[in-house]
Amino acid sequence: MTENEARISAFSKQAAKEETMKKLATALLTAALTACTTPTVIDTSVIPAVTDTPAAPTVIGTPGAKVIVIRPSEQWTPNQALLDNYDAGMRKKRYLLMLLDRKGAKQSANSPEYSGWLQTAVDDMADAGWTASGWLPKNINGIGPAMTMTGAEYNKVIGIQERYFKALTEKAGSPKMQQVKYKIGSLVGIVSAVGTLGIGASMGVPSQLLGLTTGVAEMLGSIPPALLTAVSPNWPPTGDFSPYPTIDVRQVTSDPRGVVGQIVIAYKNAKTPEAEEEAMAKAARAVVGVDTSLEAIQRARVQDYSRRAAIWKDCVAEGKCKE
Repeated sequence: MTENEARISAFSKQAAKEETMKKLATALLTAALTACTTPTVIDTSVIPAVTDTPAAPTVIGTPGAKVIVIRPSEQWTPNQALLDNYDAGMRKKRYLLMLLDRKGAKQSANSPEYSGWLQTAVDDMADAGWTASGWLPKNINGIGPAMTMTGAEYNKVIGIQERYFKALTEKAGSPKMQQVKYKIGSLVGIVSAVGTLGIGASMGVPSQLLGLTTGVAEMLGSIPPALLTAVSPNWPPTGDFSPYPTIDVRQVTSDPRGVVGQIVIAYKNAKTPEAEEEAMAKAARAVVGVDTSLEAIQRARVQDYSRRAAIWKDCVAEGKCKE
């Protein structure tokens, strides 16, 4: 074979390879579009009919605090495999809790070193038939360190978090199209689908908050920059928290592909170790979902999806977003 013939042969092989890749990409896109003809990947046949009532966080009262829990498992995501893991863990009553410090170090609830409120929570859940396990399937939740503030400061965090949730929802695009993009692997950098702000963030302004419109950036100066690490990509709790002298906010994350939730502890009086231990033991149990049903969690997901879809619809109607 001459040098010229070799070049022609190599060119032909490269062209054939590129044509094959084009056909494969077209097939993947077609399959993804076909699979996403419904507005949500959630199987609504197993739950009651969805209403317009928005999902609300779980609220628990203790003698010393008001405990608010936003479960990651109740947040909608285009990652159906993750939701399936949550659900399988619920059915098998299997979970894994991890404590995360500000450097990302982990302490697992199925290790012999757990203590304090985590030990109380694990023991209580064992009495209810739940197992802390390192084996799949399981409901995985990592509980981060507390960001402490006053009730008045938390009211401002709520305002920022609401606008942040809306801005991220608009940036992510149509929830229906998120499913298409996720299926073909092109959903990149959308914090409302994966990730967190607070865990491991610097004490400066989290980068995800910068550059967002819809009033987020304009509100950043209303609270100390360190408290912005308490902002989470969740629809925030409602109400006036100024009567509470101390608020602890913790983010709850699943695995790296997962979604984010929150634990908010509003102390009725001065924060004490005893009040924190009792509140966090209750919160950990609630995060896992021991006292709720799989149907209720799935229903909350559908409601979360509906909220995101409504925000996107309004954004399109206002001319800020395009289908």
